[in-house]
Amino acid sequence: MPDIEREKELERILENLPTEELSLAVSVPTRNRFYELEDPESPITVRAMRFEDERALADHRRKGADAVNFLLERCVSNISISQLFSVDKLAILFKIREATYGPRYRINLACPSCKETTSVDIDINKDLVLNALPEDFSDPRTITLPNLGKSMKIRIPKTTDEKYLTGDVYPNLWRFVREIDGCVHKEIINEVLTRLPVEDMHILLKEISLTKYGLQPCMSYECPSCGKEKEVDIPITEDFFLGT
Repeated sequence: MPDIEREKELERILENLPTEELSLAVSVPTRNRFYELEDPESPITVRAMRFEDERALADHRRKGADAVNFLLERCVSNISISQLFSVDKLAILFKIREATYGPRYRINLACPSCKETTSVDIDINKDLVLNALPEDFSDPRTITLPNLGKSMKIRIPKTTDEKYLTGDVYPNLWRFVREIDGCVHKEIINEVLTRLPVEDMHILLKEISLTKYGLQPCMSYECPSCGKEKEVDIPITEDFFLGT
């Protein structure tokens, strides 16, 4: 078939498909305050996944590679993925899913009380809470641990830091502490961290990971079987990007 006829036939068959792929702006917990965006006047945006993205994502999973960051590289615009703070990534991932399949997400939840499993529809925009950082939040910022009683300047982890926050994180915590009581020597900072009481260490981990900020992957759920209402975590499984 000649090329011209081939193109006409393809256009005829594909005429009902959207001519423009859906893209959505993302409101991230850090409010973009610490980023150098490619276009400072525009938001971070995501596009819908294509079938080629899904195939490549599955291939990355089989190879044991970092599938999440790979997907972000392909679908996120106006920012370098290496710049992204970890606290912003979950909000972006949910927005990619929304752009691809719409805001509703069906999951199976097991009731914490009676263990009965129920299929539940979640609206990403209505049922999930996004806790943004306060307007006066700074990076790095200063905290004081209750037992140490000294000021400590810490920074927010970025995508490039994630390898230090998996497995045994304790040997790498010094990377997120800029100074303690005016001391900037990494060897001393690391030694101080190894001597912290358990309470101080747990507080430090929460402060570094910003657990109270970001998109909260949990929701209030009333079990139709036993009637009890609980706060339940929303599982993000391999089906999350498969439209199920």
